[in-house]
Amino acid sequence: MVGRGSGSSSKATGCSGAARPAVHARSTARPPRLAPENSWQVAFEEDAYSVSILDSGDWAAPLLRLSYTSFTTPHTVLDIHMFTQRRVVRSVAAVGGGFRPSDYRSYRLWAAAADGVEVPLSLVYRLDTFGRNGLNPALLMVYGAYGTKYDPEWDSRLLSLLDRGWVLGIAHVRGGGELGYAWHAAGRMEHKPNSFSDLDAAAATLIAHNLTSPGRLAVWGRSAGGLTAAGAINAAPHLFNAALLDVPFLDVLGDLVDAGLPLTVKEWDEWGYPLTNSSQAAVIASYSPVHNVRPGVSYPHMLVTAGLMDKRVGYWEAAKWVAQLRAASSASHGRDISVDELQLEPVHSEAAEPGGSSDAASSAARGGSLSSSSSRHRRHGSHQALLLVTDM
Repeated sequence: MVGRGSGSSSKATGCSGAARPAVHARSTARPPRLAPENSWQVAFEEDAYSVSILDSGDWAAPLLRLSYTSFTTPHTVLDIHMFTQRRVVRSVAAVGGGFRPSDYRSYRLWAAAADGVEVPLSLVYRLDTFGRNGLNPALLMVYGAYGTKYDPEWDSRLLSLLDRGWVLGIAHVRGGGELGYAWHAAGRMEHKPNSFSDLDAAAATLIAHNLTSPGRLAVWGRSAGGLTAAGAINAAPHLFNAALLDVPFLDVLGDLVDAGLPLTVKEWDEWGYPLTNSSQAAVIASYSPVHNVRPGVSYPHMLVTAGLMDKRVGYWEAAKWVAQLRAASSASHGRDISVDELQLEPVHSEAAEPGGSSDAASSAARGGSLSSSSSRHRRHGSHQALLLVTDM
């Protein structure tokens, strides 16, 4: 390419006969311009994917180098010629074990939140182990804070679950950055409860589409994503059978009123200013997970991790949460259902495919007919809340 000197092998010699370093002229020509009327959209076959721009080398080259990945596509580098639209795949990450992308389906589904906003979900499952009957175990993953994008990417660790019949999904709730700054703003400070209702709507939509059922649905969130999951569980515990909260941020109110903690001051811009703004303090108090565990309510099975040396999230937050869950469970008057008694009754919705009706999902998120039905079959034995503390 022009300007890099990789294409010349000529040498300039002096009177001594010693070879001099090759000299290459740098190109000063501007690259041709792509007129607006000739612009075109870079499209991909999959509905749910992650793509980013890479360094293409020579700034004058008419190539756009991209990194592309999805639930079913290992990390791929490709070049696109911006004038001819021709694509060339430069590299694909190797995957062993006989993996074939055609064995899986990845797609986008939309959930209607309580306020009518459409929330995107990225989903994947293995075709030969899937049935649209509500019997599939499912794991819903979430983050939803700081404007961070949680895009679907290749992760070989997920194959173990997919090959055993799991449906996996990411709920792109408000508070994240998947749909731009406005999406982030709609899930921060006094609008933070939107993140929780979005996740509940996502869970209810999976159930309404018969992709899983409350007795087979788990949720995972890490750090601020653990807060999102815990907030959604507090609001609608009947939607989930299990939860994994990884070093979760759970004592939101306690942390934000203690300016002496390492990260509190810089966190106010994301969550609110409870020391100076009473309305924001009230909102935080209304969802702070450790302050909103409901006695007598049957919660999902829970594994909560914490790190003794974690400088971002104190281990005591997870300890408080687990202690309160255990107290709530002991106060519950409901009878646990054994596995032998388990009778799954998936919702039969007209929305058999993405884009269909979400009436059943909305009902489930509000705790309507679906929640009363699911209360008979959600639990697999006695409720457990486990705390795992490491020295990390």
